[in-house]
Amino acid sequence: MKTNRQRIVILVLLLTPVLFIVKATDSIAVKKFLLEFRVGYNVGAYTPLPIPQEIRKVESYLPTFNPSIELALWYPLNNRWGCSAGVTYKNRGMETAARVKNYHLIMQQDEAQMEGYFTGITQTKVYTSSLLLPINMTYRLSPKWRLHAGIYGDYLLYGEFSGSVSDGYLRHNTPVGIKTEITAANPASYNLSENMVKWDVGAQVGCNWSLFSKINLFAEFGIGFFSIFEADFEAVSFPMYPLFGTIGVAVNY
Repeated sequence: MKTNRQRIVILVLLLTPVLFIVKATDSIAVKKFLLEFRVGYNVGAYTPLPIPQEIRKVESYLPTFNPSIELALWYPLNNRWGCSAGVTYKNRGMETAARVKNYHLIMQQDEAQMEGYFTGITQTKVYTSSLLLPINMTYRLSPKWRLHAGIYGDYLLYGEFSGSVSDGYLRHNTPVGIKTEITAANPASYNLSENMVKWDVGAQVGCNWSLFSKINLFAEFGIGFFSIFEADFEAVSFPMYPLFGTIGVAVNY
């Protein structure tokens, strides 16, 4: 589990946008704020960084339906610089198949639980729904372009990490343990959803391009700082991080 210090840092980051918005409503300069509504689509992966040697080849990749909706306040500090804070509902997910070797997993087959090192094909589905609170500094590059970079707090509303293994074998407990064949006719399954963390912090960069006076196109890239699994979880032997890009349309008010 995360340390108390990490939890305090995450809580502060999550509360900062709320305080920012409350302060804005009391400010005499509130008319300078710009309200922005964003609708986007997320493409990316939950992935280890770097790719471990256990994953020998990615056989397939398919993103799930990953929309996002955001409401943000943007405040210009001067003609170039500004800052923004908001609330984002975001779906992120993927379905992948990979060829692995000595991949540590806890799985079930015929209602029996097995733990060990699998060699063969894994098929995995990861899907999350999260509430994000982003804080950004912005820079107006030109009348058409605005850049932004910042951090975000991430609270997991729903998370699924599940899949199956086949076309290979499991070595029980150790890489040289007793061997059990796992075929496509009788695959084993795993579900690690209960071991996903609820909190994360990440960084993001992006840009807005003005299409019309109140309508922008935007692109954004973000990465989480912490693994999606609990720190003491050992069923998967390496951390996995959210790595996603977003494209969409923004409307200014």
